[in-house]
Amino acid sequence: MSNTKQNLPAELADVFEELHQHICWLHANWLIFEQLFATGEERVELLNEFAPIFFRLCQDSFSDNVILSIARLTDRPKSAGKDTLSFEQLISKVDSARYPDLESTLSQQFADLKTRCRSIRNVRDRRLAHNDLLIALSLAPNPLPNILKDEVDDVLRRIREFMNAVWEYFNPNSE
Repeated sequence: MSNTKQNLPAELADVFEELHQHICWLHANWLIFEQLFATGEERVELLNEFAPIFFRLCQDSFSDNVILSIARLTDRPKSAGKDTLSFEQLISKVDSARYPDLESTLSQQFADLKTRCRSIRNVRDRRLAHNDLLIALSLAPNPLPNILKDEVDDVLRRIREFMNAVWEYFNPNSE
């Protein structure tokens, strides 16, 4: 997708392009996280030997950024009366009269993606975006779930499929 606006209707092009940029950075953050912290105990032990506090801050920062990025992508198209850059925003830009099958495909993919992101959104809402007191004091009857690497990998794959569905619809012969 060298030129992400190629063949896209004008009403979709800008939102798609900006989403594409955000998703590229999201993947870059996740790749760095994986390279540093998810490639084996040996690497983590080495990082902890040289600068444990620094690398813990890095780990938390990369992890939190990935969680926030995924949650924002799956937010509503409006928040506090303002438009958001989100998948629902992109879906809302699809002309359902001209592209009913695309709108249907994206709506189904988004519903599945949002279901898969439930724990990620829960962590964003209760720990990152807001300081849920019971969570902070470890008194919550339902503690926050641990977000597993496989869960993030699955969500990122579904994000790529969502974006590819738009791209391939308007660029059917591209690679």
